[in-house]
Amino acid sequence: MTQKDQQSYDQSLYPIHNRLFFRLFQLGNSLDRQCVNELGISSVHWAVLGALSRPQTNSVMSFTELTEYLDVSRQNLDGVLKRLEREGYVIRQIDTTDRR
Repeated sequence: MTQKDQQSYDQSLYPIHNRLFFRLFQLGNSLDRQCVNELGISSVHWAVLGALSRPQTNSVMSFTELTEYLDVSRQNLDGVLKRLEREGYVIRQIDTTDRR
């Protein structure tokens, strides 16, 4: 197959890729709505709970480790953790070696 034929073939797949991506996007939105309606927590909360429930965390993960793992700002994560703590999903403990 020549390079021109390959490019033409690749371009013919763009509509299929776009439809597939759009369907996956719709599915994600649908699952997010269902999660909020049935469980009362958002996908962001699920992401935090999923990060904390990994076997590598051994039930404890520092705030900094969590922000780095999720690649989110400290301010955004703080709000999510406060809500999860208020609803009894997580327990926050003060690190005695880090006074921040």
